[in-house]
Amino acid sequence: MIRKVIEHTDKFESLEVRYALEREAAALAALRRDEEDLAALRTCLDQCRQAAVQQDFEAYAHWDVEFHKMVIAASHNQLMANLYNHISEALQNMILEMKDLKNVDFYLDSHALLYQAIADQNGHQAEEAVRLYIDKARTQEEHL
Repeated sequence: MIRKVIEHTDKFESLEVRYALEREAAALAALRRDEEDLAALRTCLDQCRQAAVQQDFEAYAHWDVEFHKMVIAASHNQLMANLYNHISEALQNMILEMKDLKNVDFYLDSHALLYQAIADQNGHQAEEAVRLYIDKARTQEEHL
């Protein structure tokens, strides 16, 4: 049921919900992450980069969503992970609707900043990295 609600939700509202969940998850992940979490995040980032270089948009969208899911998983909050799993399909669809990789360098850089903040256990920097990419997504939506 929640998936159907999300599919019919305004994209700006979706970004607001993502910001709330991902910002909190990033801060918690910075506090709670372990080496296994960091390895999973690194794998997702590497796969995103590889997909971008190969101009494989579908693979990029898949690994981008996996990266976000791994940030949520690194928060070690099961309820948050369950909630996020319900919106992850809509997130992937939103990424696929962009239809190109023109801003991919910005997103890769902001995701790398998020990874580094989590690795450094810096919750404030992790929250700032989330703000950067959500603001960019919001700006993109405004110009469509």
